[in-house]
Amino acid sequence: MRSSLLRSVPRVDLLIGLAIIALGTLEAFTDAMDYGAARSPELWWVGQALVTGVLVWYRRRAPVAVFILMILAQYAWHRQGNESCPVWQLAALLIVFHTIGAHLSVRHGGAWALAGVLIFDSGAVDHRFLPFQEVVYLTVMFGSAYLTGLALRGYLLRAHRMSERAMRLELERERRAAEAVAAERNRIAYHPERLELEITDNGGGAGPALSTGNGLIGMRERAELFGGSLDAGPLPEGGYRVRATLPIAQGVPVSEAAK
Repeated sequence: MRSSLLRSVPRVDLLIGLAIIALGTLEAFTDAMDYGAARSPELWWVGQALVTGVLVWYRRRAPVAVFILMILAQYAWHRQGNESCPVWQLAALLIVFHTIGAHLSVRHGGAWALAGVLIFDSGAVDHRFLPFQEVVYLTVMFGSAYLTGLALRGYLLRAHRMSERAMRLELERERRAAEAVAAERNRIAYHPERLELEITDNGGGAGPALSTGNGLIGMRERAELFGGSLDAGPLPEGGYRVRATLPIAQGVPVSEAAK
């Protein structure tokens, strides 16, 4: 029975699943400790790789069920004290997004993509990466919308670019003080009538102000173009915060291309 199920799995899925298991197992005995597992990091890592690889094998049979199980695996991963996700886990998630997008209409596929953004970059999970890693992370998450066949609305595209710009400003400060670590927190809140975006850092890596502020001016103009607002400035306890609100027009078709 088990062998027949494996034979029914497409060869490309078998190869992808095996690659994920191999990469996870190899990484388990190299830098698993860097992700902060509370106990038995190597064993836990290998288990995660096995589960992720098997889920990829059966993603075509029940994509929604695979998506739910993968979210539960991610939840268990963070419950063990891991502070971030390895590349092979994010790659597996994007593959599942792509499968869901192929099975559902563009409208529903877009909803799944947005759900992924909210789950992995919401206040529920406090991601604290270095600035450049955060830029890559946001790009991958918003890129999942394209994999589902969704043409991003203007407000999502603006939010992505504003996030990227804010992270790059922080990256410039990090370069000026390479030995200081800047802890950051991103929050994306989706409401029926607006999208709220907030990027905060604790001031680590701050240096002399070498910029004229054109980056913030450009982000504020982008927000105002869509009838939104943006405020930015230092925090009383130290650090810096960029916060934007972007209105979502009612009745706008999801398939409308980003302007």
